[in-house]
Amino acid sequence: MEDKPDLVAGHFSLLCGLYDERAVRAMLRDDPTCAVTAAGPALPLLHLCKSRMLTGWPDKADDAIAIADMLVANGADVNERSTVTALLGAGPGRTHGHGGLAV
Repeated sequence: MEDKPDLVAGHFSLLCGLYDERAVRAMLRDDPTCAVTAAGPALPLLHLCKSRMLTGWPDKADDAIAIADMLVANGADVNERSTVTALLGAGPGRTHGHGGLAV
């Protein structure tokens, strides 16, 4: 992605799933409704929670948590059904095949 940064530019939910904290912050500053706008059938918080990128970038855990905080601060609902399902499946020792961010 570093050699083709324009590939993900402007794709808010993808940026969430890639833990691009700086880009997410900038897009939310310009349009806070990004936090509650679905990309396909899923909301950004779900894309973040189901991302598996922590397996490759464990040093981005703080960025992932910061993004979760920003999404919630901008109206993302952690009680929304698909998000709750993702969060319940997340965590140590789970073998569900999805991401592992629990906010």
